[in-house]
Amino acid sequence: MFNINNLYTIISKSENKIVIQLSDEHHAIFQAHFPKNALLPGFCHIEILAEIFSDEVEKVALLKLRQKTVPNEEIVYTIINSEKRRKIKILDKTEKLIGTISYEYK
Repeated sequence: MFNINNLYTIISKSENKIVIQLSDEHHAIFQAHFPKNALLPGFCHIEILAEIFSDEVEKVALLKLRQKTVPNEEIVYTIINSEKRRKIKILDKTEKLIGTISYEYK
C-alpha cells in the first residue's frame, strides 16, 4: 500500500458514482511524480478506489488512461459493475473520459 493519506477528499458518494477532489501539488505523491510536472500515477486511482470500497485488490485486469490527472482536479468514478470485479470509468468534472479501470477483489 502506498501513502495516499490526504491525497483526496470525497465530495460525494452514491451506489454508482464517487466524486473526489485531489489535493494540491505539495502532496508527496505529486512531489515524487513529478515535482515540476505533477501527475497522479495510474496505480493511485486503484489505491483510492480500494480504500474507498475497503477492497483487497487481487488482480488488475485493465488500467487505461487517456489523459493526465493533475493536482486539485475533481475526478468522477462511475461504477459499471462491482460483483467480484470492479469496472469503473474515470471522468473529469465535465464528464470527459479520463480512463477505465477493472480489477478483481476479495
